[in-house]
Order: sequence, then C-alpha cells, then structure tokens
Amino acid sequence: TAPAQDLAALGVGLTGVAWKDNGIDVRELLDSLGELGINELLVEAGPTLAGTFINERLVDELWLYQAPVFLGSTGRPTANLPLESMADKVQWKVLDRRQLGEDQRLILAPA
Repeated sequence: TAPAQDLAALGVGLTGVAWKDNGIDVRELLDSLGELGINELLVEAGPTLAGTFINERLVDELWLYQAPVFLGSTGRPTANLPLESMADKVQWKVLDRRQLGEDQRLILAPA
C-alpha cells in the first residue's frame, strides 16, 4: 500500500504478521519482535487486545489502574475473556498496590 511504501522510503523497516480471528496473530507478532532483539513490550490496550494477551497467557505483569467510579452495565470490561462461570476465573497475585490520588494502581502477575 502507499503508506507502507512511504514508510519504507523513509528507511523504516516493515514486516508482516498473519491475521487471526479478526485481529493479528499476537504470538507471531511477539516472535517477529524477538527476532529483532525486542524482548520487552509494553502493551496499552483496550478490552479486546488485553483479553487476547491474557487468554493466550502472554502477560508477565498487568498494571491495572482503577478509579473509584461505577460505569454500570454499559461500561466496557477490563478484558474480554471467554469465561462461562466463576470456575473459569483467571487468578492473579498482587505484586504491588499503590494509591495515586483518588485512583489505585495494582501490579499483578499470573498466579
């Protein structure tokens, strides 16, 4: 495409990854980044991408910021996860908990 060609003309390296389930194949993306020597990645994500990384067990740490508000039944979830019951829950351990003004920051790791 033209934007990709424009970036390549500026010396930007480009690579492609496969499309999977209406999104990129994140495992292939991480493998491609690893081949480039990138072994740490910060992902700031909405519920769909966060859910993908969590569901595929690709998260070492999760930084969760919480505000003291309720969004109600139309609010967006933190992560879209295909959980059918409480037995399917994803358990985490708390590495750090801090108060930031009125908000709270949790640093979590998979249990």
